[in-house]
Amino acid sequence: MIPRGLSAAVLSVFALAAGIPLGNEMVQIVFSVIIFSVISSTLVAFILREKTTAKKQTQNPVNPAPTAE
Repeated sequence: MIPRGLSAAVLSVFALAAGIPLGNEMVQIVFSVIIFSVISSTLVAFILREKTTAKKQTQNPVNPAPTAE
């Protein structure tokens, strides 16, 4: 999940520069969606990394308890 939004941002700025009605609102919406997608993909990546790290630690403990013989 890689956030991509540079092309959408550029196209929305072109629409604003061309004088399209409501162009300013469109730019604000596009940039809001881009920021939301970047933040959400970062959070999802962090959560998935934490889950996989926790799962690996429970399967292969780093310091297993010594066995009494």
